[in-house]
Amino acid sequence: MSVHVLALAASVLLVQTPWGGAMTARQVFDQMDTFGPGEDLTVGQFAEQPGEYAWGESYLLASYVTMYEATGDTRYLDKSVSRFRVLLSLRDDKKGKRDELRGRIIAAWGTEGYSNHKRTCWNVHAGMLTAPAAHFVRLVKERRRLQRRYGAIAKEFTTALEETVASFAPDWRDGPNKDEGYYVEAALNGEHSPLNQQNALGRTLIDLAVVTGKRDYRDKAVKLAAFFKRRLRLSANGAYDWSYWPKLEPPYENGSEDISHAAINAEYALRCYENHIVFTKEDMQRFAATFLKSIYHGDGKFGDTVDGKGDGRFASQCGRWGCLASVNREVARVIHDYFWRQDPPLAGTTTMLALAYLAQHGY
Repeated sequence: MSVHVLALAASVLLVQTPWGGAMTARQVFDQMDTFGPGEDLTVGQFAEQPGEYAWGESYLLASYVTMYEATGDTRYLDKSVSRFRVLLSLRDDKKGKRDELRGRIIAAWGTEGYSNHKRTCWNVHAGMLTAPAAHFVRLVKERRRLQRRYGAIAKEFTTALEETVASFAPDWRDGPNKDEGYYVEAALNGEHSPLNQQNALGRTLIDLAVVTGKRDYRDKAVKLAAFFKRRLRLSANGAYDWSYWPKLEPPYENGSEDISHAAINAEYALRCYENHIVFTKEDMQRFAATFLKSIYHGDGKFGDTVDGKGDGRFASQCGRWGCLASVNREVARVIHDYFWRQDPPLAGTTTMLALAYLAQHGY
């Protein structure tokens, strides 16, 4: 299933004015940010199939929250809040749209793509669209200066996020090992979801656990992390390698994941590490090595998969690995060098997320 088509297309749109060598990541971001409060989401081909917004809009929402963390400027949160509120109005339960594979209306975003023209709500789409909002509500909980401005909004969003997560509770399975758990996917004939798909929602679970104090969210995040970690392979260069859709039972190997989908998994591992879930500092150094030693080939060139094979057809997605700069700042340098050498420069929401990560690390 090619779920990154929109994101890949958005990331290679060209802007007319090349970035100046002295421009900061924030300056470029602000120049690129021409998005409004969200009216654009209610018109056009995706308004009736909002699951398609997962690949494009989710990166924009994440970039705004990350830019707030980098700068402390709440106008970025204002934009993220406004656009997510519009997305909530497009959720299938708000529109009375029935999930044809599950046979019920659920509180998520449906699409007929990837499922033989049957409308359904993918857990990965829910994860991509809710994770930035979940991180926002956590920031509000943890930062007193945000509570007066956003307290009521955070409560509203928390309720909505819990509704969406609850919609996928019937798809949860414990196992196959006693410390693991995973989601099954209706559109995949009830098979377990690929790693990036379930870990996308795992990010939301982590923040909801902190915001609500509910044990079930953290328990699921821990089990997803254990499921993922057990299916990692350690390469000779000290980097991790893993499959897009590893098998439930050994042998788990099923090829190597492309670097675009894999960026979601790398971020999930980082979020787990930051929250003392399963992954250790050594693990994170190995994920950073995946980017620096396997994916990155030097001189602005990248492989296609996490084992380093390929000739760079997903290179424009390298910036989404920028979260790992908190583990090894060399990640940010490599990403900065790549984007600043592009002529004409790249644009799109994945580029904006890359810029937000760079702004966090002083570029």
